[in-house]
Amino acid sequence: MIHAISQHFVLEAELRSSFLSVETILRLFKHDTLQQPSIEGCVCLLRRCRKEKSQSHALQVHVLLQKCGLGDHIIVGNYLVRLLTDVGIMNVAQQVFDKLLIQTEESWHSLIIGYVKFGDPASALVLFERMQMDPSYSISGRVSLALLKACSTLKDFISGNSLYVEIARTGLLERDIFMGSALVDMYAKCGLLNVAEQVFEKVSLKNVVTWNSLLTAYVNNGYGIETLIFFNKMHFEGVVPDPVTFVCGLKACASTKDRRKGQEIHSEIERRGILEMDYIVGGAVVDMYVKVGALIRANEVFDKLLIRDVVAWTSLLVGIAENRCNAEALACLEQMQLEGVFFDATALVCLLQACAGIRSIANGRHIHARIVALGLLDDNLAVGNALVDMYAKCGFISFAQRVFDKLLVRDIVSWNTLLCGYVAFEYGEETLKFFDQMQFERITPNVVTYIAVLKACGLLKAIDRGHEIHFEIQGKGLHHEDLIGNALIDMYVKCGLLGKAEEVFDNLSSRTEVSWTLLIAGYTEYGLGNDALMCFQRMVQEGASIDVAAFISSLKACGAIAAWEEAEQLHEEVKKQLWLEGDPAVGSAIVDMYLKCGMLSKAQDVFDTLLVRNACLWTTLIAGYMDHGQSGEALNCFEQMALEGTSPDNVTYICCLKACGSVGAARKGRELHAEVARRGLIDKDPAIGSVLVDMYAKCGSVSSSAQVFEKLPVQDVASWNSLISGHCQLGDCDKVIDLFHKMLQQNLMPDSVTFINVLSACKSIGLFQKSSTFLDIMNKDFGIIPSLEHHACMVDILCCTGHLNEAMETIKRIPGYLDLAIWQNILNACRNTGNVEFGREAFKYAVRADKEHAASYIMMSHIWLL
Repeated sequence: MIHAISQHFVLEAELRSSFLSVETILRLFKHDTLQQPSIEGCVCLLRRCRKEKSQSHALQVHVLLQKCGLGDHIIVGNYLVRLLTDVGIMNVAQQVFDKLLIQTEESWHSLIIGYVKFGDPASALVLFERMQMDPSYSISGRVSLALLKACSTLKDFISGNSLYVEIARTGLLERDIFMGSALVDMYAKCGLLNVAEQVFEKVSLKNVVTWNSLLTAYVNNGYGIETLIFFNKMHFEGVVPDPVTFVCGLKACASTKDRRKGQEIHSEIERRGILEMDYIVGGAVVDMYVKVGALIRANEVFDKLLIRDVVAWTSLLVGIAENRCNAEALACLEQMQLEGVFFDATALVCLLQACAGIRSIANGRHIHARIVALGLLDDNLAVGNALVDMYAKCGFISFAQRVFDKLLVRDIVSWNTLLCGYVAFEYGEETLKFFDQMQFERITPNVVTYIAVLKACGLLKAIDRGHEIHFEIQGKGLHHEDLIGNALIDMYVKCGLLGKAEEVFDNLSSRTEVSWTLLIAGYTEYGLGNDALMCFQRMVQEGASIDVAAFISSLKACGAIAAWEEAEQLHEEVKKQLWLEGDPAVGSAIVDMYLKCGMLSKAQDVFDTLLVRNACLWTTLIAGYMDHGQSGEALNCFEQMALEGTSPDNVTYICCLKACGSVGAARKGRELHAEVARRGLIDKDPAIGSVLVDMYAKCGSVSSSAQVFEKLPVQDVASWNSLISGHCQLGDCDKVIDLFHKMLQQNLMPDSVTFINVLSACKSIGLFQKSSTFLDIMNKDFGIIPSLEHHACMVDILCCTGHLNEAMETIKRIPGYLDLAIWQNILNACRNTGNVEFGREAFKYAVRADKEHAASYIMMSHIWLL
């Protein structure tokens, strides 16, 4: 017993000392058989425990005091409440507090502050209401600040108003310099900016924190101009700004695009040396320059930053992404990796957009791996959507589908990204399939969705589905949207329903230049040149803004109907707009238009004035000369193109090879053959192989034509036709028919050109019966309706073989049989055979076809003289 008392006194002494740790003292308690420390000793232990901030020790002390029966003691219990709130054990602190017969003001305050500090602002406000029921308790500055923070978090301006009244009553607003800042911040976060400003004006003690509260409130709510007004006012009143002030000012400049003020703030930051010391301010300067469009300046500031965190990098990346500088964004990726910067979701989205912009699948897959490693694909939808978009725009639509399928949550953006990806690569059926699946999953389509599916309908010419979607759009009232209206016009145009396209166009609430251009392009595409030009005139009369695309479509319409007067008017307007100087497509359209109108010298004059002459423009000129039988001039243009250093494309080579064939320029043709072979174009483009076969055949070198044909990687119908045509021109008709049968053995379907060559061969050797058989099987076996040219060829055969009666009957069965060339063939045959009767009837029809044509009269006079 004496030993126990001695040990107890040792413990009491140690409680009052400051040498032993709390853990050691708790161990000593286990060996104290009296187990009843003094009140003073307990208070000392609680104080020491509060300094350590250990939840484990706080709980052990709580258990010890309960065991000793001192947990409910007025002094010890109130100290225990403060300890438990300090370390965040709020539920136990509340239990101890509720059991106390008398709760001190400090305990009330500790508990309120603890609830706010550890994320339970609602409980703090409830406790404050309980505290107010006892008029003997007052609130301190620390409690008021905590309660204002609770009101801000909950956006509870009613409680905030009550608190404001209490603060004003106790005089805390005049005594505590931080109180005004907290009140301004509370009202701002509750969305009451006007009240926040009123409170700010009433605060007598304003320091930089008070000003920052108001600036932060305005800039975070998007009031950039008001932020800059108070920023300038603060300067005028001589308050020295701190980094928070500068960040607010820079954000305001960014939102208002005020580059001048932003540069002014930047200069002051550099003058004070803050840029090097504070990376947050540095990042804000970078962000400001990015937002005002000064990307070069943003890069310069960024390079000077001593510390470049993910925020600064992301600001730069966002700016680069917005300016579509995708290669620069990916260069940032490499530098970020070298500097060991952690990638956040925003940075990764920007980098994925950059990969999509330049189709960099390698970098995209590398970023995908990093996203998976960070686990962002599971909980960050923006990153998942950006990843789907990247794969889709890079052409890896199956990869996009896989990522899409793995997304745990899919919103309308996810679906739209996938649909737009499929339709961009003309997968119309897949687009409609996933549209149906999207609706099955009860995702409501929006404007972007409908634009994608309408484009799919246009690609597939799925007019019934297009009508169905149009009806759905009308039901939702979306048909008045400009973008939807344009998509509907485009869909109907592609489906060939110009009347429906006009109907949609006429019902649009507002017609943009895109609407007009789509309709003009539709008329032009379907050969309705006059309608296209009338539509363009309406567009001008209604004062619509006319863009380049509208002019190009109208120029094509002029070319299609050889409307040279309208063409010259459009040309003059284009010159006024200065589009010829900056847009090669416009120059190419004007040159092509004059060529189609037969005005070759005018086309050449325009061509010679153009500053930018690309392969497309040269090819347009070369093709124009070709179409008008000036193949030599076409080849001269090709030589000039080479001298100017413009690299030909596939179409250029095809035009020039055709020109060689038409003038028999075998040497030039061989040079071009060697060039396309060196560039590997024969394997890449079947059309080049076919035209080579045709060129050699027309130059009389059928052996070379056959050699090229045998080496072609793909022997399609066009290449077979070229070879057959070559033998036909040389009169090797047996070979023609032999090649025809070989072509059929290769399971290739002949086309109308094939039968023209075969019938021509039959004509050369007078195979009347065989030609008639070919004409029959052409329709019956291959579903090819004979054209005027096929019938004309058959008439020639009949005339040459003396079957004039059959020739006359054949002509009369031809739709639109009043063709001058056919009847002149009959006249020529009648002259050769001396058949005056048939000659008289043929002359009658020839004159009806063209009564001014002298050859018909001359041939008839020869028949009469027989």
